[in-house]
Amino acid sequence: MWWKSLLLGIIQGLTEFLPISSSGHLVLASELLNVNAPGNLMEVMLHLGTLLSVVVCFWHKITALVIDFFSLFSKKRARIIKRHRNYKYQNLSIYLIVASLPAVVTGLVLDSYFSVLFDKVIYTGIALLFTGTVLWWADKSSNGRKGLSKMKVKDALIIGLWQSIAVIPGISRAGMTISAGFKRGLKKEDAVEWSFLMAIPIIAGATVVKIPAVLNNPAIDIRSILIGTIAAFAAGILAIKLLLRIIKQRGWRMFAVYCWLVGIIIVITTVV
Repeated sequence: MWWKSLLLGIIQGLTEFLPISSSGHLVLASELLNVNAPGNLMEVMLHLGTLLSVVVCFWHKITALVIDFFSLFSKKRARIIKRHRNYKYQNLSIYLIVASLPAVVTGLVLDSYFSVLFDKVIYTGIALLFTGTVLWWADKSSNGRKGLSKMKVKDALIIGLWQSIAVIPGISRAGMTISAGFKRGLKKEDAVEWSFLMAIPIIAGATVVKIPAVLNNPAIDIRSILIGTIAAFAAGILAIKLLLRIIKQRGWRMFAVYCWLVGIIIVITTVV
């Protein structure tokens, strides 16, 4: 039913950028609403909505990254970068590629295995407990002073490795990447911004890979998916603005406690 897709879209949009695992909440919501989308196709399409929300909110920064990337092939690279008002993003396009590689490898090699986990709610509960623990651990390192302009290839690779484990439902991609950014000494706002930018190639890649299966599967209700995608887009914009405000005023532990509580409830109710 369309209203279920609408609700799933809102949940996806709100939880994609908050460090509480959108995939985990989608698994739980799908179970409660009895939504039986094949594998993780529904989740991928809802991610498309949140991808669009990132593009809208960070359009100027994305433009700077694109200019930086194509300037790599120009002999006038330095002049091109300096002429652009966001020249501080020089080399970040390279780092973004490096940061995406671990997730690409994990997705290609282990996708079929981890897709099964979307049907096992108890694994989501356990993963949420792990996410909460990482958030609590990383909160102690959330006073970094390094900006994106000071990032190194090693920083990008390490943050990318943490992102790669978020293929497991219940492990927050935002939580892992932002926490890793904290540990690498990034400032709060920069760690969050980098996490948002890292979402673009990963979500875009997953969406492109899954779209043919969505269109060719008669069991998929295209109208419902479109409704969910639009809802995820709107809720994603709200979540981005909310997180940017929260990160400046509060710590990370409130999200850790939330993940623990939800994880404990899921494990107990599933086992009992």
